[in-house]
Amino acid sequence: MGLSSNDRISGLPERVGRTIDEAPLTAFQVRVAALCGCVAVLDGFDGQAIAFAGPALIRAWGLTPSAFAWVVSIGLVGTLLGASLQGPFADRIGRRPLIIAATFLFAVCAMGCALAATPVQLTALRFVSGLGLGAAMVNIVALTGEIAPKRNRAFMIATMASGLPVGVFLCGLLSSLLIEGAGWRAIFWAGGLAPLLLGAVLLFRLPESPLFRAVRGRDSDIVGLNGFLARMGQATVAGVGAAQGVTATRSSSVTGVVSDGRLLVACLLGAVFFFNQLVMFFLFSWTPTVLAQTGLPLHQAVLVSSAIGLGSVFGGFVLSLVSDRNPRLFMMALAYGIGAGACVLFGVPRFGAAELAMLALAVGFFVGGGQGLAYAMAVTSFPVEVRARGLGILVTATRAGAICGPLLGGALQTWGWHGRDIFATLAGPLLLLAVVATGAQLAGRRNAERGA
Repeated sequence: MGLSSNDRISGLPERVGRTIDEAPLTAFQVRVAALCGCVAVLDGFDGQAIAFAGPALIRAWGLTPSAFAWVVSIGLVGTLLGASLQGPFADRIGRRPLIIAATFLFAVCAMGCALAATPVQLTALRFVSGLGLGAAMVNIVALTGEIAPKRNRAFMIATMASGLPVGVFLCGLLSSLLIEGAGWRAIFWAGGLAPLLLGAVLLFRLPESPLFRAVRGRDSDIVGLNGFLARMGQATVAGVGAAQGVTATRSSSVTGVVSDGRLLVACLLGAVFFFNQLVMFFLFSWTPTVLAQTGLPLHQAVLVSSAIGLGSVFGGFVLSLVSDRNPRLFMMALAYGIGAGACVLFGVPRFGAAELAMLALAVGFFVGGGQGLAYAMAVTSFPVEVRARGLGILVTATRAGAICGPLLGGALQTWGWHGRDIFATLAGPLLLLAVVATGAQLAGRRNAERGA
């Protein structure tokens, strides 16, 4: 049964959302999510390219470690600002233009890094590249969530987001093959040409979010929405006047992110995003160094650290698949509780490389996988008209955690924490998140019972 021309007034976004939720998942939707996953892979690749190029770059330019740290840190600041500033634009002009523009931006900047002649040029380019990386991540999460049916949403978002650690892994693999023979600039050429080609594909293949089009409601949006629904094999929508959609979009503001009882959810998710990445980047930054300091051979320490990223990929797949059929907050609490225990066990002195690798897989599986659950919750926690703003705030918290994690590791060692005991400190924030998630789930269930 088709949707009438009065659907915009009577709730077109809700009816389009129901259509997507109730219809079978199509190959078209999977392809859209796969395109977003490709952006995530290249986001992870370009984000870590500077780290893998670092040793060769320091030798080539004679940089001090502190000078190189500025190059890395400024890039992270760029990603933080890119995630936080894109929201008003994405909620007004759409997810598609921001994803494409961000992809071309970090592609051009990566190639600029390959041509940089001074540390100042490289630092400036990494900052601008970070703006694109931050904006891209927010909008691919939003778009994937808005084209996925509810029963598959967590799995599709987590699978897409797992492209980030895959990109980091591919960057490390390619760096080991390219940098020794072709120099550090080669990794930036690879990190620039790949998103440049992907951006061209996105121009012709990436659709706009159907829910965004339904909310904005312009005639051109209805045409695009009709095309999206037709490719899903669903009934199309009749034409709708532009004025109502524009008014609806203009009436939204940043206050919509925390209104209607969403403040508590936003704070919970902000804490999850921040502390999750604080823990993960603490481990990524310090695991090889700390394990090597305690007597583990360096190559084994690096392999243990790599197991964390591998575990996070599998954790995102498995936990999101299970959470589509179980209470998501309880799943999150369980994941963080187990992850806290694994962090404590990292401090057991008698454990060798094999045991530590298994623990690293567990930490990545449960802590990194928990991030996928948080993304799935975030997409459904904000209305479409302010979703990019809400996700932008949360991804900003993610980037802030990524900056603070390595700093916390350095501070703890300065304060006298040494050896594997340093990992036990990570159990604190993880247990706190487990308790908060459990409390939120119980409170939500109690409110539902009262309202029944």
